[in-house]
Amino acid sequence: MLSEKSVFAGFFLLSLCISQFSSPAHAATKAIRGFADFNFSLTDADDGRSQFRLGQYDTYITGSLTDKITYLSEVVFEYDEGWILDLERLWVRYKFNDALSVSTGKFHTALGFWNRNYHHGALLHTSVDRPIYLFFEDEGGILPIHTTGLLISGIDIGSSRIYYDVMVGNGLGSSPTEDNDSAKSISVYVHSKVIEDVDFGVSFYSDSVSEGAVIDAHAHGGDEALPLGEDVDQLIMSANVSVNKGNVELLTEFAQVTNKGQRTGTKGTTTGLYALGAYSFDDLTPFFKFDLLDPDDADPIFSPGKTTAFSVGVKYDLSYLAAVKVQYTNLDVEGADKENLLRTQLAIGF
Repeated sequence: MLSEKSVFAGFFLLSLCISQFSSPAHAATKAIRGFADFNFSLTDADDGRSQFRLGQYDTYITGSLTDKITYLSEVVFEYDEGWILDLERLWVRYKFNDALSVSTGKFHTALGFWNRNYHHGALLHTSVDRPIYLFFEDEGGILPIHTTGLLISGIDIGSSRIYYDVMVGNGLGSSPTEDNDSAKSISVYVHSKVIEDVDFGVSFYSDSVSEGAVIDAHAHGGDEALPLGEDVDQLIMSANVSVNKGNVELLTEFAQVTNKGQRTGTKGTTTGLYALGAYSFDDLTPFFKFDLLDPDDADPIFSPGKTTAFSVGVKYDLSYLAAVKVQYTNLDVEGADKENLLRTQLAIGF
């Protein structure tokens, strides 16, 4: 864990970079983009009802202030017992060169391929939904998907084509405006594209979560957000392999989240895994996806209840900015009846 003085020093360094190395002659640029998705589903669970659902309405702005300084903001409108507005990402970046950039703001945490590439637009990924263990924090995912803090990164370095992200920020249970304790989360994501069209990566995340921190209800399997009963040390390790070569898409990631109570010593390791494969025939792409979420019974944060899901489907590209997806999923949650889901989705970008 890093001290608050170290984090303040990082912010000072970023400010110094901006003031000393910015180029006033550069014309500022700005682009406004966005995503939306529209869904319809059928299920044999409960009353077997069908339903229409609006997905996230995602708008983002990107641009440059100078030839070295860029920024991004991403705001999502979504319905959760009423329409809500979420600021998902907001950062400013100073780029020294390909090997070193320094950014501050709110990011998608440096944890694996999916979280750092697909973000909030359903059009970006082949399947209708995200992998189960990579659901957003308020939807039952087990990872800290977002982090507010400082990011140091580099791209395409050397003959091994190394990419890296090192992130320091507020940890689990904190907000974008304040941390709930003096401990800072640390995340590291290193990946290589030494083989053309293949990405190998490993990730690491460490944090100490304070007693009383409010953890989302879905993680506990309950209906209300619950505070932690003790300080918890959290360690996350993950690995990924992705292949995007010609018509072939293969993605797989694995994560282990180990939580240990500091007072009781209670320790549990929760596992998440997905594998996705697809093959494109021009505009038509059949795909499959397997999901596994396996919480440890002893985990002090997540409740038990192993979940597996097998999905098959097809994606049809109407254009590069619109796609229709149809997906069948067999969902098996421990302690509940198996469920069969049929979902369709229209995903667009603009």
